[in-house]
Amino acid sequence: MVSTFVLGFYFDTFLKGQYYKKGRDTIFHARDRVRADFTNAQEELVRALRFIEEDSTFVASMDLINNYQDKQNYNSILLDEEKKEIVKYLLEKEKVSLMIVPAFMIKMRS
Repeated sequence: MVSTFVLGFYFDTFLKGQYYKKGRDTIFHARDRVRADFTNAQEELVRALRFIEEDSTFVASMDLINNYQDKQNYNSILLDEEKKEIVKYLLEKEKVSLMIVPAFMIKMRS
């Protein structure tokens, strides 16, 4: 009877330790993957923003919209078409992150 108790206690302690180590390793691995994914996404966004910042066509189109867009007297013929051209231009370049282009499209629909 005592030997059964000792064996049970030993296996319980051993299994708890094994599950703890496995769980800890799984959590650390998941944390490292999330960290790497965020780092990659951040680098991609920085590259996309740098591209947008240096592209004269994009900057000129944004300046046009920024300078002539008036909420009280909105010129949808000119500005909506210019916004569509910006999105088409960015899609053609294929250098913009997939997170940025849908944001422009969502704003255009509303």
